[in-house]
Amino acid sequence: MTAAQMRSPAVGSGRAISQISSVKSDFDNKATLDKAQVDLTLGAIRCAVNRIDEIRQELVNAGVSLKAGYLTPQQALDWAEEFAPGCVGYVPPLSGLRINRTNGGE
Repeated sequence: MTAAQMRSPAVGSGRAISQISSVKSDFDNKATLDKAQVDLTLGAIRCAVNRIDEIRQELVNAGVSLKAGYLTPQQALDWAEEFAPGCVGYVPPLSGLRINRTNGGE
């Protein structure tokens, strides 16, 4: 084998070129798969963000409706619990709250 043949893998049999093409093809396929996975993941994240925005708007609507008097406090809590389960935190049932006020000195 001459020095020129040793420096250039393309000289000699065509096997070296086909191996290089095969590696390039594998790399292109992997890059395409990786891009598809990234695009799919980004789409899923966008959907989650849109869902969070929708939940936020429902909670705002519950608060506005409560403030305007269209809902009772319990209805607003039920609405919030329906759209954002567990996010409101623990609030005791409002029907069970009874404030007993006594006169100052008695």
